[in-house]
Amino acid sequence: MSKEAFRAIEKLQKREHLLQTMRHRLETGRITEEVFSQSVADIDKTYRLTAAEQAAYDQYIIRKAQSK
Repeated sequence: MSKEAFRAIEKLQKREHLLQTMRHRLETGRITEEVFSQSVADIDKTYRLTAAEQAAYDQYIIRKAQSK
């Protein structure tokens, strides 16, 4: 696995964890819809993959699927 693909997977995992945390906070009433929406936008912006990371991740997924 390339460094770029590894970085992409780490970003995607961190992003998913933070989104799950924010959804839980919304469901339990700890935050408002407005705060949730802003937080999701911030998370998406912070953990957006670069073009190189996206390409490396796509190649990794293709190779992983072909090895099955």
